[in-house]
Amino acid sequence: MLKRPWRTAAVLCSFVLALRSAASAASPIDAAAQALLQGAHRRVLELLPHEIESAEARLVRAQALLQLGRAAEASAALADVAAGLPAVADVVAFLQGEAFAASGELESAQEAFARATAAPGSRVVDRALLRRAELLTQLGRPRAALLLRALLLRSDPSHPQRPAIELAMARNELATHQPRAAATRLRQLWLTWPESAAATAAEAELEALQAGKHPVLATPGLYDRLERARRLRRHKRYDDALRELEAARAAWPQAAARLDDAVASTLRQAGRADEAAALFAGLLGQAPAVGRARLRRLLADCLARLQRLDEGLALYGDPLSDPRATRTLAGRATLLEVTGLLERHGRYQQALTYYERAWEGRVPSRQNLRPHQHRLAWLTYRAGDLPRAIERLQPLLSDADERLFAAYWQARAHAALGDKARALGLYGQLWAEAPGGYYGQLARSRLIELGQLPGGSPRCPQTPSASSAAPATPAAPAARTEQLDAITERWSAQLPRLARARLLWRAGLEQDARRELLLTALEYGRTVYGHGARAFAVRQDALRLWRGAGQPLPPFWGARGLALRRAASELEPALGGLLASIGNLDFLAARLAPAAESTPEQRRFPRRYEALVRNAATRHGLDPHLVWAIIHKESAFRPDALSRVGAAGLMQLMPRTAARLAAESKLALEDGREVFEPPLNLALGTRYLRALVDKFRGQLPLVAAAYNGGPGNVAAWLDWRGRGAELDQFVEEIPFRESRGYAKKVVALHAAYRRTYCGAAGVAVPNRLDTRYAAAPSY
Repeated sequence: MLKRPWRTAAVLCSFVLALRSAASAASPIDAAAQALLQGAHRRVLELLPHEIESAEARLVRAQALLQLGRAAEASAALADVAAGLPAVADVVAFLQGEAFAASGELESAQEAFARATAAPGSRVVDRALLRRAELLTQLGRPRAALLLRALLLRSDPSHPQRPAIELAMARNELATHQPRAAATRLRQLWLTWPESAAATAAEAELEALQAGKHPVLATPGLYDRLERARRLRRHKRYDDALRELEAARAAWPQAAARLDDAVASTLRQAGRADEAAALFAGLLGQAPAVGRARLRRLLADCLARLQRLDEGLALYGDPLSDPRATRTLAGRATLLEVTGLLERHGRYQQALTYYERAWEGRVPSRQNLRPHQHRLAWLTYRAGDLPRAIERLQPLLSDADERLFAAYWQARAHAALGDKARALGLYGQLWAEAPGGYYGQLARSRLIELGQLPGGSPRCPQTPSASSAAPATPAAPAARTEQLDAITERWSAQLPRLARARLLWRAGLEQDARRELLLTALEYGRTVYGHGARAFAVRQDALRLWRGAGQPLPPFWGARGLALRRAASELEPALGGLLASIGNLDFLAARLAPAAESTPEQRRFPRRYEALVRNAATRHGLDPHLVWAIIHKESAFRPDALSRVGAAGLMQLMPRTAARLAAESKLALEDGREVFEPPLNLALGTRYLRALVDKFRGQLPLVAAAYNGGPGNVAAWLDWRGRGAELDQFVEEIPFRESRGYAKKVVALHAAYRRTYCGAAGVAVPNRLDTRYAAAPSY
């Protein structure tokens, strides 16, 4: 419980130092504040005896007392401090609550947390609400605690601690004699967040309720079990999902077929193809006609994974000899399904035969023409009919999106046919026309192999660029302070938050100053641009900041909005320049600041967070330009980026991956929001990237595909179709369209960064595919 007050102590002591004048820099209060930051708590008490009674001195002394376990003395020292330091009244009240709670004065503690919540501009609203609810529960007032927790979840439905809050609310409902409401909440928790620790506790409490004299809720139904298993499967907790389905099978034997289907699908996703195939085979023999096509496809896929492809093909009979195969949608779907199965396992000649049969006598629509021509040409090339492949690639040369693909594979076909001059000509054209593209890089590798270009890549000079960001928590340089002073003096009437940001920055509270500047930029963007292209997206985290600030979102129209729009031409460059110089706010500066990079190429490929990226890359032996290429593709340098599937931050780390990386690094993630912080995000992301580089032996396209689609999938693809393939062929056949495009884009971005800042062509993409890979990581 004393961990958070100590963290707050570091913030408040810096604030105290900011309030002292330069003339009194060596005062006892300043010395005590420094001692407190260093953890020398007894030294603080020696420097600040009780005779020094200023608000600043009492605040610092209270922190030391609290850390020494003398909570009663700390609460006495904090009395009336908020009146002397109104700018931090919310944090002072929160600390008072912690001190009262530690000394056993629970009623006084919950009142202090209430004051922290109600303080103007409070930044501790959520923490104070949770602590107050905990204390009210201990005081025997569960109804009041329930209302506070419900208020918190209504204001922030995506709260990172929601499962634990829901569990506490259910216990409050039980304490207020609402067993049915509690049981409903526990079941919903058990169902919706099955991967959480709170769900395990909820299951135990549900069982206890059901074992009572009067069960308050029916046992979970079949749908509940299936939905819970699906959610567990989505979180890759396959063993838990299987146990859930086995429990459902024992309870509902009449639904055995449906449950066996779910079990087989789970086993297939878990990589247990042999067990899945046995179940799918049994289900296929009993399934009605309407469900047979899906089960046949899944069974054939499992058999193919088990190197029993011919058995999988036998399930389809002989569709080539069926005259109705091309006349019906079902027949054509079967032909295309067999084509995909054969293609995935390297039987290209047969795949081409089935594909041509599927389109026999049919003309693709305008929408499907380009994908059809692409696949037909590719299957022809892979089947070894190179003259026809060159012919079928020719129409794609007139398509802007397919031209480079067609030219490169025509060159490869000419080289395989022995027409070296024709191949060199096409490779040279590609390299000259698209040196920053994926196929331009492939052409360069082929020219190096043929002795037409020098190999290797020179070392890149580590000169900082104009777009580099400062470290995460730099000391406040005089130039930045002066810049913040100037913009505050000029524009504080239009943007009142600048005054508080200046105070925080001068106090050395960099993170709090950045929070105020974040709110300033959000307010400016929404007020001036409304919901236009240059306005900043207001996500839930930003809404939490607005609510904590005690102010509504600013209106688009109004006197202040009009004044801001009139001043935009002068204010916007100044605000953008300030955000860029403060550091870690480049995602805002990119919208507002004039371009700091000196060339168009540098503006297109910026090196944001240069110090942080270089440090993280050096620590793990990575090329920093590869890290910038990943960030450019993943988040466009926005540390607040959040994807629809939950990937967070600069390097878009998934919650499960971030948690495992943090555990391996012996770092604690309290609620997951720390992943948005650039230093931590880069530390975890570069560690993961290094592991992928080691796993796939530095083959950049495979590393990029694994970063996007998962290393387990890339390893499986290498097993299925890696033998005998070259690297360029393997990339073209990555089954996931997104991962295939991602791999190509990262290769191109890496080359672009190397060319822009190193004056070099980049690291050549290897032509040969190494199918060996390490066991870890598998997540």
